[in-house]
Amino acid sequence: MFEGPLQIGFDLTCMFVGIMLLVGLFTLFVKAENIERNFLVGGLTLSTALLAIPLLDNAYRHDFPNGYGSLFAVWLLAGLGFGIGRWFDHLLGARSRMEERDDSTFGAHLAD
Repeated sequence: MFEGPLQIGFDLTCMFVGIMLLVGLFTLFVKAENIERNFLVGGLTLSTALLAIPLLDNAYRHDFPNGYGSLFAVWLLAGLGFGIGRWFDHLLGARSRMEERDDSTFGAHLAD
């Protein structure tokens, strides 16, 4: 359908959306030290990356009427989910920890 720099931009945008899908999935199932609410951050990242797929498909079917603007919008939407999720996570602050739950000793100090 098209060649040149627009094709390279389309390929890079597809790869970025795929990477953001993987980042969202990994954030859902991996507990990071600096992310308190991994389901919030991972869910927002995954949902915005999934929303970017139909937008990218629609722009591809109509031969990119806005040129690089539509690619940039898809790129921005896919990446913004992670940023907004981290921002909300930071705003909500640290979670309260239970005294009995100590992962470093696995509760051995409670046996005394």
